[in-house]
Amino acid sequence: MKHLRTMNFVIATAILFMATSCELLEDVGLVIESDKQDFEFTISENEAGTYTYSEEDINSEIDSVVEANDYNIDQINEVTLKECAISIASPDSANFDAIKSFKLVISKTTMEEGTLIAQETSIADGLTSLTLTPEETDLTEFVKGDNYKLFVSGVQDEAVTTEIVVTGTVKYEIEVGF
Repeated sequence: MKHLRTMNFVIATAILFMATSCELLEDVGLVIESDKQDFEFTISENEAGTYTYSEEDINSEIDSVVEANDYNIDQINEVTLKECAISIASPDSANFDAIKSFKLVISKTTMEEGTLIAQETSIADGLTSLTLTPEETDLTEFVKGDNYKLFVSGVQDEAVTTEIVVTGTVKYEIEVGF
């Protein structure tokens, strides 16, 4: 009888260990940061209103980043935006005073079919650069493949009297695993 209890204990412990190990293997993964990807847009001279400033095709480099870490594209669990920053490139005298808010949208096709990935809804006067707040959204469906589109839109609460060139960067966090 003592032998039977010991055997049951060993079997129960083994089953518990195996179940826990399987759950741990599912959670094991790697978080990789992508290289920064640059984009540029122009804020044209115009009146107050809502505008789409940019519709830029971006070559996705997510697959090469994942493969460089010995994973493949099918092992991606989630891709999220880690950071998005924009800065005025020219003219030197320009700032974002006329802009009330910016939105960054990712899509495979059109802005209307896209997903909001970052925004800034309250821009202080005098700024020439700012960081948009990333949304917590899985972007895997957009960045898998050869390219995707980034749309930048904004709300101007006053007229822009001089064309402004803006540069930006985005950086993604890629979670891969088994």
